[in-house]
Amino acid sequence: MEQIDIREDGLQLDEDRRFQEVFWTIERAAWIVFALIIALALAGFTGAGGPLAKGETQLAGAEISYPRILRWDTAETMTIRFPAGHPAELRLSPALLSAFELQNIVPAPSESRLAPDGLHLSFDTEPGDTAETATHTAPVTLALRPESAGAVRYELAIGGQAQTLTAFVMP
Repeated sequence: MEQIDIREDGLQLDEDRRFQEVFWTIERAAWIVFALIIALALAGFTGAGGPLAKGETQLAGAEISYPRILRWDTAETMTIRFPAGHPAELRLSPALLSAFELQNIVPAPSESRLAPDGLHLSFDTEPGDTAETATHTAPVTLALRPESAGAVRYELAIGGQAQTLTAFVMP
């Protein structure tokens, strides 16, 4: 019969100390990885909300709130507040129209025209009703649903000025 080593604390255990230390190291690394995944999800990197999932920009005086990280086949909204007293005209690029299904536009555009450079929309908008929106019109909301997963680069144009935006669609 094999003799079991006696530890300093008097316990007689058959253990592989080197294996146990490697196992503990791997376990701690897994804890760190899971903590990072949770932190990224809370920040918005899973497309289910969070401060990094939405982007904001300004273009020709208009304020645009758009989704940066989306989930495939799940509707998201883009909100545009045009400057008060200026024509509310928006052009959506062909890249946006092929990557997203345009499910709804509120309020409905007063005029829409499809051209080789994209979909041109004109809106009859009224000024907002709060002090916060007094310099801008009531928001125009576009409901978008991604058609496939991956990175999408598209262009928005307002009043002759264009800006390229990027979104990442999670599977």
